[in-house]
Amino acid sequence: MQRRICSTIAVLVAFGLCASATSCWAGFKEALRASEQGDYATALREWRPLAEQGDAGGQNNLGVMYQLGHGVPRDDAQAVLWYRRAADQGDADAQSNLGHMYSQGHGVPQDYAQAMQWYRRAAEQGKAKAQNNLGYMYYHGHGMPQDYAQAIYWYRKAADQGHAGAQWRLGDMYELGHGVPRDDAQAMHWFHQAAEQGHAGAQFDLGFLYATRWEVPPDYAQAVYWYRKAADQRHAGAQWMLGGMYSTGQGVPRDYVQAVYWYRKAATQGLPAAQYDIGVMYATGQGVPQDYAQAVYWYRKAADQGIAEAQNNLGLMYGHGQGVPQDFVQAYFWYNLAAATFPPTGREKVVKNRDLIAARLTPAQLADAQARAHAWQPKPKTPSAPSPAVQHPLLVSGPPPVSTPSLRRDLIRKVQERLQTVGFSPGNIDGGLGARTRSALRWFQNSRGLLATGEPDEKTLDALGIR
Repeated sequence: MQRRICSTIAVLVAFGLCASATSCWAGFKEALRASEQGDYATALREWRPLAEQGDAGGQNNLGVMYQLGHGVPRDDAQAVLWYRRAADQGDADAQSNLGHMYSQGHGVPQDYAQAMQWYRRAAEQGKAKAQNNLGYMYYHGHGMPQDYAQAIYWYRKAADQGHAGAQWRLGDMYELGHGVPRDDAQAMHWFHQAAEQGHAGAQFDLGFLYATRWEVPPDYAQAVYWYRKAADQRHAGAQWMLGGMYSTGQGVPRDYVQAVYWYRKAATQGLPAAQYDIGVMYATGQGVPQDYAQAVYWYRKAADQGIAEAQNNLGLMYGHGQGVPQDFVQAYFWYNLAAATFPPTGREKVVKNRDLIAARLTPAQLADAQARAHAWQPKPKTPSAPSPAVQHPLLVSGPPPVSTPSLRRDLIRKVQERLQTVGFSPGNIDGGLGARTRSALRWFQNSRGLLATGEPDEKTLDALGIR
């Protein structure tokens, strides 16, 4: 930053735009200090004249103010205008920012080719943020054919400069074996690098590796340590997993009060598996006073997102009038939904309960409940607030699927649909057993106490309700 300010001053003095180098230096420093303190009016007063006089640093910073709405109405088109002026002068920050605007379609039509062009210019100047984003573009094939080798190359460039997001993604590539031989030791190394900088995603993945690795015995204490780090940053998956560790006593003494605490954190962010688990805690009185009304409240949230166990339990609550007025039509409705996707090991009982309830209904009531069940669609997860640890721009998505000839695509598609329903994102629902689907399977298997292989084996299919 100091070197860029010095060059700025030299240019301004040469063109007679400042009375002295000292006054330029003071003005730039005052703007930086004001911006850091939230005094955007002062920052704007200092930076606008510099930008209008052609200073690249001032132009980039004015673009940032327009993009974020700091001291001016938010205006992406104006942000692009000022970023472009600075980028055309070779300012790496502006080139990176302009690439982001093209990649997201902010202030300009989305154009991955343009995003690549500007990211590359900044990356070749050593800008770590642009190197990370260029790696992301190669990883996902945005603007060019997918190329894991190039993704690794640029992620490593950024990671070696300490960019936490790149370190996290590099660890992910080692864990999945994308562009490099699969190597859990390298994955853990890079996850550690990012996690120690406070990256919540890396902290969660590190915890998951400690809890589920099969080459060596799991280290549940370390898993708890890193889950907690991520959970404290509002990572919903980590909060739910930490609740599970307390519930089962893995890595910590069993403590249902703490389990409820962390389940609630994840549940209020809309994670359906956590909503189901906290409903169970209320229904059984574990960690909280038994409260059927609260159990119904949380079961409904999970059931609305397609959790079959929650749908079954809602049928039970309505059938017995626990936490809600007894209502056999509602009981049948929820049992019927649950029966469609419940794991085979318990489905027979669900069907039996549904049919017992059906015997209590009139033909009209039964037809109405069946029609509503047939038309039912799961509700989307309630969006959660962004974690303060997530850096802008946020670029997260799963890799494309890998073809698996040995498994029928329709079976894998059912697995993906069921994983999505129960709160484990498998990526695209396309019938391909890709890395995201395998990762989701490992999540699910771990949550059900199964061997976390990432393969849809017989026990996993049973647990998912697919046979």
